[in-house]
Amino acid sequence: DRQLIRYASGTWALPDRLETSDLPRSAEDALRAKLGQLSAAARCIAEAQSLAYNGLFSEADYRALRPDSDPLSTDHAVTELLTMGVLSRAGSLYTISNRLWIATLHASLDPEMQTVRHRELAEAYRPSSPLAMIHHLFAGGLEAQGLQALQARHREYLKGFDTTIVDDPNLSKLVPTYQLAIRAAVGASRGALRRT
Repeated sequence: DRQLIRYASGTWALPDRLETSDLPRSAEDALRAKLGQLSAAARCIAEAQSLAYNGLFSEADYRALRPDSDPLSTDHAVTELLTMGVLSRAGSLYTISNRLWIATLHASLDPEMQTVRHRELAEAYRPSSPLAMIHHLFAGGLEAQGLQALQARHREYLKGFDTTIVDDPNLSKLVPTYQLAIRAAVGASRGALRRT
């Protein structure tokens, strides 16, 4: 990244001497340096995906995450993330390439920006995944909206519980969401029936 070692015309160009100060102290430092090279659009996508309820995104998911952006600029941002090794592709889906990238992205986000990213994810998931939307509403501090969405979801369950959700690999992420929901409902002085 710092061009100390270069590859051109089929040959590696190495410096006569490489100092330890020329190298990153850790893998995290190397990833932080790469993170600083990302465009704003690519960084926004990577940060959001690192927090996402479902870590697998389709091209449609990226467009839903950035609804006001030109689809071509979103495609360029995804390509940039693939080129930098932040994302990897599995068929038609994309995921953060490894846990170290996820940890580095999380560490780069202050609480205010985490809230922003969770709210963006809640909107992106709104039409397609009610459970993910509910998770991100609560994580984004939108407790009243989260409670309304959760109540609506539970009304749907009363009509007939969708057993396919138990196959959801991210179901465990809802435990803290339900804890927040109960706390918010108690704080809002809702009745016991509404807290279930």
